Amino acid sequence: MPSTSEPHFTDPHLTPNNDVPVDSIHEGEMPKPSVELDESGNVAMSESMIVMNPEERLQRFGGRLKVFNIGLLILVIFLLYDALTTLSPFQLRSIEINGLNQVSEKTILDQIQLDLLRPSVIRPHLFEIEQAALSHSWIKTAEASLTLSGKIRLDLTEYIATAVAVLDELKVVNAEGIPFATISPSEIGNFPLISGISPDMFNSSQKALYIGQYWLTQGIELARLVQNSRLSETKKLSDIHISKTGRYEIMLDRIRISLGVDMLKDRLSEVEEIMDNLDRKGVTAAYILLSDDLNRAIVKEIPITAEDAEPASTISP
Repeated sequence: MPSTSEPHFTDPHLTPNNDVPVDSIHEGEMPKPSVELDESGNVAMSESMIVMNPEERLQRFGGRLKVFNIGLLILVIFLLYDALTTLSPFQLRSIEINGLNQVSEKTILDQIQLDLLRPSVIRPHLFEIEQAALSHSWIKTAEASLTLSGKIRLDLTEYIATAVAVLDELKVVNAEGIPFATISPSEIGNFPLISGISPDMFNSSQKALYIGQYWLTQGIELARLVQNSRLSETKKLSDIHISKTGRYEIMLDRIRISLGVDMLKDRLSEVEEIMDNLDRKGVTAAYILLSDDLNRAIVKEIPITAEDAEPASTISP
């Protein structure tokens, strides 16, 4: 009879190696799963061996769903923002401009370039509109706002010109003596023309700038004094010249008058008396030179011509 071998048992605790050799597996025996030990000698559980309970599975699913919802919300917000800023129904294409006198509305619109800026309900670009308007030399202040009717309102304040300065170019000057815009000779109009001031005063140092402003304000004040005198009733002030030594000369029609450096109001009163005396004689003058002490004057008398009489005939009573 064939002999039967006794079953062979291997104690895994007695074997230093946890892996079971292939030749040690007898027929009818199942291989034992390998087990890894951690540093402490305990059995280390792999991720495939961990079994989550239903509550843990639900929590993990809820976390993933929350991340998905946040991503979806961000996408919806982005698409909504893109629609409100790019679609034509939400874009602002109408602008109401107030406060213009010297500058035309078309000039300001060309300055702003609304089609390139593309303001919308979400992004009206009010600051950019204000800065674009302020880049025009005649604009002093600009304030943009949205109206209830869905329009952009732009309130502007222009500089007020009081004279024209002859610098490198013809510059209109405000009451503070600051040149702010270039004009052409045809745009001088009735503004007094102030010459003799160096253009370098306005592009060198702060101190030179203040000096230039001072002389321009002095020229503006002299123009005001002439306008308030009897001289303006028959003569037109066309030019004020300020020399490097600070002497003032004015042109009344075609008469050159050298006033001096100070006491301008008193000197204009002296010119009034001289002009009255010339009128009584039936003559006019080529030039009038006042002395510094106002005790004498040099007057070059010339006959009145048709051109001299023409301005007087147009004076309204």
